[in-house]
Amino acid sequence: MQEQCALAHARAHTDARLTQVLEALAPEERQVLDQRAHALVSLREHDVGYGLLLKVTRENLLLQESLGFAVWPSLVAQVRAGMETTAGDDVLEACRLEAILDDVLVVSVPTAAAKAQLTARYLRPLEALVRTLEPPYRLRVFTR
Repeated sequence: MQEQCALAHARAHTDARLTQVLEALAPEERQVLDQRAHALVSLREHDVGYGLLLKVTRENLLLQESLGFAVWPSLVAQVRAGMETTAGDDVLEACRLEAILDDVLVVSVPTAAAKAQLTARYLRPLEALVRTLEPPYRLRVFTR
């Protein structure tokens, strides 16, 4: 239960930061962001779900470019490059960066088994990498 509360807090923090960044954009910047998101969405404007997909795509662009979330795919790629991964070992793919809270990267995994697998196999290399970032980070892993 504490883990779920901590994860909910991290997600709320990220949502609040996204809102702040979006509200701080000048109208021209917002228009450019919307155009970029539109170009990435595979649905047409009149398709069901277009608006939601556009919103998610816009938020993902802000996460990656404005909130520093681009660090996570880079870390995962470095771990994959430095370690031999076995077929079906998709725990790194299942991980999701949920928040960056001061000096902590908050990551979630879908199941307790995935958390155990991540902890046993990949946590040490990930922790070593996040300590080399500027500023140095710590890593917290929660089950979704």
